[in-house]
Amino acid sequence: MNKNPLLRLLTVALIGCFLSIGCKKKADPTPTPTPDTTKPVITLTGGGNPYTMIMGNYFYDPGYTATDNIDGTITAKVTTTASSVNHDLVGTYTVNYSVTDAAGNVGTASRTVIVINEASAIAGTYSVRDSNYTTHAITNYNARMTASTTQNQKLNINNFWNAGTIINVTAQYDGGTSFFMIGGESLGGSNILDNGNYVYFPQCHVTSAAAPVNIIIDYWVHNGSNDWHYLATYTKP
Repeated sequence: MNKNPLLRLLTVALIGCFLSIGCKKKADPTPTPTPDTTKPVITLTGGGNPYTMIMGNYFYDPGYTATDNIDGTITAKVTTTASSVNHDLVGTYTVNYSVTDAAGNVGTASRTVIVINEASAIAGTYSVRDSNYTTHAITNYNARMTASTTQNQKLNINNFWNAGTIINVTAQYDGGTSFFMIGGESLGGSNILDNGNYVYFPQCHVTSAAAPVNIIIDYWVHNGSNDWHYLATYTKP
């Protein structure tokens, strides 16, 4: 038996070192980060969806925000197709919104934009009672008002004066009670109706813009030495 104290001490130290190294807990591996797969969210604000606007006015986006679970607020990164709205043409348009976060996730949204003619509120087929103040004759017929797709407050009255489907008189409606007759559209905007007949309108107004719609048109038709005074009542259920 080795009785050298120094040797015994060295042996014990070596054994303890080996035991310490062998029993030491290994460090945990670095965890793999969870990839960001969450799309950012675009929220449309103001104006509603669908958004209705009057023809002739520029489309100003009512607003939107974009947020991401990692990047936070990223509204400044949103791109839109707002320029696709033609404010001079009646129709339904779609504005698309898109935003991409730092991880490449894409968030989208869309808004429906409806461009209207104010005169469309009274467009439709009317029953007409046309009273001739000059001859005291009463004529009943149908006429149709069609809202313009390119000019706000404008509409055409087809079959005005019971003159046939080829006669169109342009009218202007402001959305309230004012109703102005402009002239015979079929002949370049003049007041010619047909076969040399001219028409002018002393008074025109909407007595009811809600159903049933009622429009009173007081007008004169002139042909040479003849003048006829009419009062037409247009009614739409």
